[in-house]
Amino acid sequence: MIDGFTELRDKYKSTFAKKSVDIKAAWDDKDIKILSGLIHKLSGSSGGYGFDDLCVLCQKTMKLFECEQDIDNPQIGINIHQILEMLKK
Repeated sequence: MIDGFTELRDKYKSTFAKKSVDIKAAWDDKDIKILSGLIHKLSGSSGGYGFDDLCVLCQKTMKLFECEQDIDNPQIGINIHQILEMLKK
């Protein structure tokens, strides 16, 4: 028997493909405003559903956006790639 939280977590995880497409599109377009909004939302929701590693990585990426304001920072690219990989799992 699946408990309620597991069911909610699985339903949330089913949204990862769409989130991945949206993040990749914003990254490809170099749209820092949209990208930072998507990462901000993912940070909040992923932590609530127990995806702690994803949440922490999103928070680190958000701090880079706040400090750098430059989407060309190599660490942002690395983090976005890692986030997209996490969303595949």
